[in-house]
Amino acid sequence: MLTVEVTAEDIYAGEPGDPCGCAFALAFARRFPGSHPYANADGVAFEWRGQQIDLYLPDPVIAFIDAFDNGEPVEPATFELWPEEELTATAD
Repeated sequence: MLTVEVTAEDIYAGEPGDPCGCAFALAFARRFPGSHPYANADGVAFEWRGQQIDLYLPDPVIAFIDAFDNGEPVEPATFELWPEEELTATAD
């Protein structure tokens, strides 16, 4: 399973309402360097192996992004995103 860990530092540095700079996007970019993620309630768009990928995010991630964007308190969390083979197949 591919995971993304949102740290307290991501939450502190993140900008609510900024799809490229919210806490989840910062954590995603750290986990996948060079991916340039754009994350919102519709999913995440990012670069992977020279391709633009658009994928849905699991409900817990959407809830985290919505809470963060609305100024609600959020805690550091680790999210399971997709089976690794799904991302690999998407990029092939």
